[in-house]
Amino acid sequence: MLVLVAVVAVCFLSSVMATISGRNDGDSYRRAVALLKQSQRWNAMSAQDTNPIFAMRHSNFATAYLEAARTVASDEYIRRATGQDVTNMLDALARQHRKAIAKLGQACPNSLPKGTTVTSWLD
Repeated sequence: MLVLVAVVAVCFLSSVMATISGRNDGDSYRRAVALLKQSQRWNAMSAQDTNPIFAMRHSNFATAYLEAARTVASDEYIRRATGQDVTNMLDALARQHRKAIAKLGQACPNSLPKGTTVTSWLD
């Protein structure tokens, strides 16, 4: 009986400490999902932007939100919580970012370093 009381007390204290420190699994889940949704929203905006400066800006926001989600929760936790693979999301963001860079280089060729041009590998 004493062991059961001790186990219940340890579980209760662990739950209280997790809530106080903000490391509750429910909180991490909600934060990670909210950050992932924002990342996807910014990535979609970047893909739709006709202004290359805004496309680049929105692409940077998308990457920043995904990295913020990764600081809140591990890649494995994000995958289990959302069913989405973080590596695949990073690859998709990198592709969109390269497209934004290419559009920016085409629209503002003077912004490129001297002697360089936009090449097909950026597409």
